[in-house]
Amino acid sequence: MLVLPLLAGLMAVVRAGSATSFNPVPHPRQCLTQTSFSFPQFNVNKTGSLRKLRYADGSLHDVLLPYAGWASARILAEIFYILLAEVMEYSVTVFDNSVPNSGAGVNYVSGCLDPTDASCAIRNLTNPLLHFTIESWSSGIERTQKLPNDLQPTLLTVMEYDTVDQIFIWSDVYNAGTRQNIFLDYYKFYDPALYSAFEYFDSLDTLLKILPIEYLETCTALDTKEFGNDRRKNKYIEFTQNNEVDCMNDVVWLSPACRRLANNSKCIPLIVQYEYHVVFQLSYFLNFPVALLKVRDGTPAFDDVYYRTIRSTKLMFGWYKPDDNLLGLSDKYPVLLKCPDPN
Repeated sequence: MLVLPLLAGLMAVVRAGSATSFNPVPHPRQCLTQTSFSFPQFNVNKTGSLRKLRYADGSLHDVLLPYAGWASARILAEIFYILLAEVMEYSVTVFDNSVPNSGAGVNYVSGCLDPTDASCAIRNLTNPLLHFTIESWSSGIERTQKLPNDLQPTLLTVMEYDTVDQIFIWSDVYNAGTRQNIFLDYYKFYDPALYSAFEYFDSLDTLLKILPIEYLETCTALDTKEFGNDRRKNKYIEFTQNNEVDCMNDVVWLSPACRRLANNSKCIPLIVQYEYHVVFQLSYFLNFPVALLKVRDGTPAFDDVYYRTIRSTKLMFGWYKPDDNLLGLSDKYPVLLKCPDPN
């Protein structure tokens, strides 16, 4: 969560100078059964039945929250709304489509109008677009470090909750392997010199036929950080001493173990939305014969394509807990791939 000492006022639905559309999220019903809580210390900023934020010029304004483009941040935004609006009785506006990644959130609360510009060339420090980031992941921390010194947030903390962010396979794939004494939940069974793990998965051609190309993030976009993501190509080369970082059609990276095979039909498709740079290196050091692709993130539309693709195919895929988008299916469930603990 991030808070700045200078807070600002309510914006129009589309703010001049900002490339992002801000759409208020409706909250037609109250969540809590208790309708009144006592916080008399805040009554000085109360107008009518709701409290407002008071700024240096004496004006009162709504609290502005982002409804960001990933599931955990949206859940937390709802919790923040309940606490601020229903418990503390603040006037709160939650904006959808405002934060595609946590770097954009840091820009907005810092007073920057361009969510992608780390120099914050276009700014309105007395009227920032948001007051909280809610969740700040790696792109938010990186953006904070790159902002001009006088604009860097004075308070940036990381919410601590347990996650498991790793490579998974479907249980039906795992069960098919165990019937042949191939235990696909363990990384060593993917060694192409000893096993033919690809036989239990769909092919790369099958994946590309059902996954719309426009939803894939290109390797060029990753290397230029066009959407705030980075595969950290130079670090990969430094740590692995492997220069095979080119991508097929700019969207599919074939791991060294995959390239050594007679043809890429024996490469196992692996799709991710996050932590590309981690899987990038793991594929080298654990000798995975994979074809790695990244589906874009940051909007519900991208998430829908990602999860729909995973549900309908037999792939290796990136997933994390406590995300529940792949749970509750009647015929299968995600199985964690056991890998050595990372440094």
